[in-house]
Amino acid sequence: MNRSSVFLKCYQETGSIARASEAAGICRDQHYRRLRKDKKYAAAFAEATEVAIGVLEEEALRRAVYGVDEPVVFKGKFTYDKVKGKDGRMKRSDQPLAIRKYSDSLLQFLLRGARPEKYRERYEHTGPAGGPIESKLEVVFVERIQS
Repeated sequence: MNRSSVFLKCYQETGSIARASEAAGICRDQHYRRLRKDKKYAAAFAEATEVAIGVLEEEALRRAVYGVDEPVVFKGKFTYDKVKGKDGRMKRSDQPLAIRKYSDSLLQFLLRGARPEKYRERYEHTGPAGGPIESKLEVVFVERIQS
């Protein structure tokens, strides 16, 4: 697999030019130069960008809708549940306790993207009694007095 293919594949998976450059063993400038000069490469990069955006959207959906588990920490240490061992005695669980957390802000972004007409932020400005806003521009010329 050549360096361009490695770059594009990594970019599709991460959406990061820096990571893709590192994986392919090239500097970012090399990518940008090729992007300007090679139309075929530019088209392949545009396709890779669409795939990368899909990956990022899937991750946003996962965090917003399904959530992520964050370990419970107390006094700087993970906390564990007690479970019954094979011998019937209580012992510490192998897995730390976790709380599932969801991202409301990512959910808002997903909704705004899916239905912007419904979920976009609206700013309506009106004048008195809901009428139009009237504006008046007055220009005053002042004559300068010479002393």
